[in-house]
Amino acid sequence: CSNSTIDPLTDEAMAAMLRSPAGRKLRWLWVDISGPFKDGVFGDASWTALAEGACPELELLWINAPSIRKDGDETWLGTTLSDPSIIRRALSPGSSSQLAQRLKLCMVNPDKKIASRYVLNESGKKADRLKGEKMKPMPDFFEY
Repeated sequence: CSNSTIDPLTDEAMAAMLRSPAGRKLRWLWVDISGPFKDGVFGDASWTALAEGACPELELLWINAPSIRKDGDETWLGTTLSDPSIIRRALSPGSSSQLAQRLKLCMVNPDKKIASRYVLNESGKKADRLKGEKMKPMPDFFEY
């Protein structure tokens, strides 16, 4: 806070906190984006900080920061606020940050069944759903 006003929470501010001395001691990180901060609180800058080794003691990572993406006529639900390649780099087993090896729990944008959209140390269609899921058309209940 400065001059009795609240500074907006941004992705860059979150990344700076993750890289700070406090971030170096952080063991649990749970971010649930809702309300006025929905746009961009945990995006590219935050995931890049984790990929570069911020929070070396982190054991629990739970990020619920989903978005909705339009692609032509299709709507995708549960997409990430960040570029999926940055998230994959941060959580890849061979990354220099070794985040994937340290985490005891990792949840990224859980779906309605509370399943992570990215599963550590696994591959395949079900292990990486960072792109989101195509929204199914709503049934027309009022056909005349």
